[in-house]
Amino acid sequence: MDKRNIFYILLTIILSILAFVLTLKLVFRTEKINEGKFRVADVIVTSTAELTDKTAENDVWSLNLSQRNILSMLIENGNKTKIRKIYISDLKVKSKNPITFYMLDNEEKLTLTNVPQKLDVEYEIEENGQIKLEIVALNENVLRNWEVPEGTNEIICDGRIFNMAGLSLKDIQFDLTFKLNIVEEIGKNNVLKVKLTLPSEELLINGADIRRLDKTQFKFKVN
Repeated sequence: MDKRNIFYILLTIILSILAFVLTLKLVFRTEKINEGKFRVADVIVTSTAELTDKTAENDVWSLNLSQRNILSMLIENGNKTKIRKIYISDLKVKSKNPITFYMLDNEEKLTLTNVPQKLDVEYEIEENGQIKLEIVALNENVLRNWEVPEGTNEIICDGRIFNMAGLSLKDIQFDLTFKLNIVEEIGKNNVLKVKLTLPSEELLINGADIRRLDKTQFKFKVN
């Protein structure tokens, strides 16, 4: 057997191995592939600060400081698949403080810890088949009754207030995880895993943090 034939045989073996490895990745790492009939079209997270004036109660210029995050998700239902229900499961946080979790404009609220919880989701399907979900994660009263330093004439009423109050990013940041479940009428459950670290340092630097997240990181799997 000449050297040229040996080269082609080795090349064929190497290409076969590469093809096999790629096939395994597609089979065993299906989280990289969007399954089912639903697609995430857009994801935006907005992080802000909230200030509550406590001067009247404390007889000194003082504030409660909270940190609010809104996760806006636009989901496409291109085939206008009939939906039985939408709910969020395995809701939990890794945080120094409990996190208040709710859907925007909905009165039902959960106080999250590291113990998984569940929340039913009210939704509307638009004419184009899209579903818009707005989820709130509120780090409420991360600092209570903070007295504004004497001699201060004005304060910054945005995320930069945390620096002024002596709080760093690690004092207000937390990890949020949950699964968004869209159950079809036929019983199929489309599951989207979400994991976020909120807020980012941008909030403390520029006062607010508005980010469009990479939608390719949000993939449905069908159970």
